[in-house]
Amino acid sequence: MNATAPLTFTVIVLNWNGRAYLEACLSAVAVQTHPIARVLLVDNGSDDDSVSFVRQRFPTVEVIANGGNVGFAAGNNVALRQLLAGEGATDVALLLNPDVVLAPDCVAALAATLAADPTIAIAGCKLWYPDGQTLQHAGGYVTAPQAMPGHYGVGQRDTGQQDATRDVEYVIGAALAVRLAALGRVGLFDEGFFLSLIHISEP
Repeated sequence: MNATAPLTFTVIVLNWNGRAYLEACLSAVAVQTHPIARVLLVDNGSDDDSVSFVRQRFPTVEVIANGGNVGFAAGNNVALRQLLAGEGATDVALLLNPDVVLAPDCVAALAATLAADPTIAIAGCKLWYPDGQTLQHAGGYVTAPQAMPGHYGVGQRDTGQQDATRDVEYVIGAALAVRLAALGRVGLFDEGFFLSLIHISEP
């Protein structure tokens, strides 16, 4: 019996004047231990030299120039529509902010989590502040009755207390892995929101 094929990933980096961060971000993507099928830079009308820098420094990164700052939802949807249309078939889209620097095994860990349970539509990861030790996000929760969002672990020094895999109510879009099949079922980000979120509930 053949082993199950590993999940394929496309990384989507949504950028607006993020030139100062792109070297570290894209270099970290390039050294992931899990193979990355494609890397897309979606540029929301930057007026720094983000696009020219990426084309020169990272020639294998595909650039989508939106021509203006259309926001998180519409910007990511441009790339997600391409993937859903079958342009470079992939199983999972990993959305990244340009100021995120992935650990080398991050995509491998996301792939393992998604492969272990086909009902998981979205997976996130721990995010640290720039010191690399203080947690910014380890999954999100929503309080009742005010429906205010919160982040597990925020402001805590990371000593492994948030390492266990668990279900959460949301993960933030700074680093969000989503199955393309799930997006095909529930739709893309709501472009009525400049900043947006998806909530996917599997039956």
